[in-house]
Amino acid sequence: MKKNKVQKNVKFGIVVSEFNKNITDRLLEGAKTAFKQEDIDTSEIKIIYVPGSFEIPIAAQKLAQSEPVEAIICLGAIIKGETDHYHYISNSTSIALAELNLKLNIPVTFGILTTDTVKQAFERSGGIDGSTINKKLNTDKLSSTKNKGNAGFNAAITAMKMSKLLQTLDSSNYSKQSQLPI
Repeated sequence: MKKNKVQKNVKFGIVVSEFNKNITDRLLEGAKTAFKQEDIDTSEIKIIYVPGSFEIPIAAQKLAQSEPVEAIICLGAIIKGETDHYHYISNSTSIALAELNLKLNIPVTFGILTTDTVKQAFERSGGIDGSTINKKLNTDKLSSTKNKGNAGFNAAITAMKMSKLLQTLDSSNYSKQSQLPI
């Protein structure tokens, strides 16, 4: 990713759910690591906390309206329980965040885990033992390490890539390029 560096002084927002904090803290650590690897200073990142994943969209919207952010990373963990609550929260949150991408015209990345079990959530937030907390989540279906890593790391990388892509698309030079950077 370093070849497509994001401009300095770019501000990013991160909205983190406090529900399932033992998982979301790990997602946040992964996101911060991704930013550090791209030389984004932590002072350029505004982190806000919300009670649960359902509250993430409104907080992301308010953050974008109050701060000049180029992208917002949304981190949460929705773990299936014994009722239908999981489905309502997962569906409404994902739809609201997808709509925010278009409404705000900035990347709003989906770093919200939607898992069947706590074990799956730990695996996708750095591994049961924490050994992959600062690594990209492997989503290759053929890999033996599939779903190992940190989805927060992925969400931050996606935010930086999309921010750069949108900057390129907004520039007058993009039509002259044969391949857009991502």
